[in-house]
Amino acid sequence: MNVNAFIPKNYISESVFIMEIYRKIAEIRTRQDADDMVDELIDRFGDPPKETLDLIEIALIRGMAMKCGIFEIKQTDAGVVLKFKMPDDEMLRKLMVMAAANSKTLRFGKGEIPTVIIRKGSVNQKDLLKYLKNLLKHLQSE
Repeated sequence: MNVNAFIPKNYISESVFIMEIYRKIAEIRTRQDADDMVDELIDRFGDPPKETLDLIEIALIRGMAMKCGIFEIKQTDAGVVLKFKMPDDEMLRKLMVMAAANSKTLRFGKGEIPTVIIRKGSVNQKDLLKYLKNLLKHLQSE
């Protein structure tokens, strides 16, 4: 995805600390993990810059995606593509219902590897992370 997500050198200058924080961010799986990471950053280094907060949100999205059986999220010319491991019948039903209800935004592909595409231009780039989180929350719900 075309999002600036990193830890700027002017926020954390020591490479040993940068590597430690990247490792911890990579372990984020839940909203609580993400909130704890932000709290730790504030305590140790001050308020994190937007790029670092976006990195944390991307890690959270990755954790949420894993719970939904998504093994890849990438931005292509068509839009943002979410690729699923073999979803169960309930997940397939949710995907088809969501795609049908949001046909201007989402496209569902039932090929060899089931995919959902967030159509290019259907979601403002700055709102993409929020949209992805909401989509994943919906897929995780009953």
